[in-house]
This record gives sequence, structure tokens and C-alpha cells, in this order.
Amino acid sequence: MKYCLRGCYPENARPAIIIDEEGVCSGCRTFEHRLKLSAEDWKEKENTFKEIVNEYKEKARKEGSPYDCILPVGGGKDSHFQAYYLTQVCKVRPLLITYNSGYNS
Repeated sequence: MKYCLRGCYPENARPAIIIDEEGVCSGCRTFEHRLKLSAEDWKEKENTFKEIVNEYKEKARKEGSPYDCILPVGGGKDSHFQAYYLTQVCKVRPLLITYNSGYNS
């Protein structure tokens, strides 16, 4: 069994990770890449996101839809942040949808 030399994750971790020839896992490599991004890169990504959101928001409102988009939510902190960001920062009217898959047979 191989382990990541930095994060100590095992090769059979879930979700699956890939350990490269230097013994470092894909999760650690992704983290390294994010550290290299500057604040300007993130601001540019945010502006691109807002442009896309505004395009679809305008389209939904022209069509008379009461909602601008559908936001799948699970009830955790990520879903709460996404709902907050869309409604308060982007001024979007999302339809929040959740699905309970705990009772599958």
C-alpha cells in the first residue's frame, strides 16, 4: 500500500486519489496549485462567474420566471454559503431543491 508523502493519505482513499511518481497525491497537488493563484486570478474568476450569472438572470426575468436558477442543496455549510452568495451578493432568485436518498431500496 502506497501513502502520500505529504498528506499521508493511503492509495485506496475515497474519493480515489492518484499518487504520482514523486509519491505525492492528487489532493496535495491540487492544494499546491491553489496556493500559486494570486488574488487577481480569483477576482477574475469571480467576475467571470458574475457575468455568467447575470446573463442567465436576465434571460429568466425576460421570460417571466419567478426563479433565476435551480440550486441543489444538501443542508450543509457549502449549500448555505452558495445560497447566501447567490441571493445576497449576486441578487439571484434561486429555487432551492434537495433530494433525500436515504430511503432507497
